[in-house]
Amino acid sequence: MTVEELIALLSEYDPSAPVLVEGYETGFDGIQEITQKPVFAFRKAQEYDGQFQSPSDFGGDGGRTHPAVVILGYRGHRRGQTPKARYTLADLVEDCDPSAPMPQEVTDWDRSPEVGNEMSVLLNQSDAVQAALQFGTACLRKFPVTELVLFGARARGHYAADDEIELAVILNASEGDFLETKLKMSEIAFDTLLSHKLRIRPYPIWQAQWQRAADGQEGREIQDIAEEGVSLWRDEL
Repeated sequence: MTVEELIALLSEYDPSAPVLVEGYETGFDGIQEITQKPVFAFRKAQEYDGQFQSPSDFGGDGGRTHPAVVILGYRGHRRGQTPKARYTLADLVEDCDPSAPMPQEVTDWDRSPEVGNEMSVLLNQSDAVQAALQFGTACLRKFPVTELVLFGARARGHYAADDEIELAVILNASEGDFLETKLKMSEIAFDTLLSHKLRIRPYPIWQAQWQRAADGQEGREIQDIAEEGVSLWRDEL
């Protein structure tokens, strides 16, 4: 369907009627954003995959892509978010004062010593990080993922080249069945193994558990992940 065909179809309906898209598993969601993205036809799509995919999820191959208008609903982790504000470069420049002094807190932060081991740990693990992010992108199609946290030997910086990637997947949902969720994630991890030759061991953690770990009130294993893990990606919205 093209934009022209969609406009023609919509013109046949009550203009005051809400427009909805399919929900995460059941029901329908309101529209969060309409945007344009480069996509390509995904010939090996599983039943949980879309027929079209973004090239950024598959190594950035843009040779087969074409622009498409994408309608994003308030699905899972997007629920409760306000629509993204849109700005042009001219808007941002107009609001800037080039003579304004740098805020003191920014100056203090810029001069502060490095804390943590994120840079030293991840510096030589670009392949593992790429594999983890591809796995996380695939998980987002089935789970309300809010954060990916590397833990274990790779997070500590003491690992062999073929060591598995231990990855905590933080979920913005009510606490579910750990083994069932882990098995579903392991199926997704198998696809990552085929494309990157790196094995991912997913560890699902629900948001309530993650919050309890931040407060020092969770079990030892999740507590260790919270204290020693390195965040690879976080949904800031």
